[in-house]
Amino acid sequence: LNMPLKKAIIYGDVSCTDTIESTLNIEEVVISHEPREVTKIAVPVYRKIGPHFKEKGKTIIDEIKRNREKVAEEMEERGYYEFSHGGDAIRIDREFVEIKEEARENLLKAGDVFVVVEK
Repeated sequence: LNMPLKKAIIYGDVSCTDTIESTLNIEEVVISHEPREVTKIAVPVYRKIGPHFKEKGKTIIDEIKRNREKVAEEMEERGYYEFSHGGDAIRIDREFVEIKEEARENLLKAGDVFVVVEK
């Protein structure tokens, strides 16, 4: 908390930069309304996949993990993700994944506010 930081870029609606600078020992605080630097990923909901898909559950979980960004994108666009395995078309609906925002290494998330920290 008291480690001196060169700069923090905050993505979101924040109005108390003076307090942030003095409290956190940051030389420069920048507020930005540009798009934040995160990636949306899909995470399997195990408790629903297993009982519903039974023996295909492992295949579905592996597919979600292998293509987590693509699955998240298609879920948001179409509400489902479809792939082929062993000649079968498998459709995964929205209830079987959780969409999360994954921050890059030096990006912190607090609610709807994102902070880029430079040491």
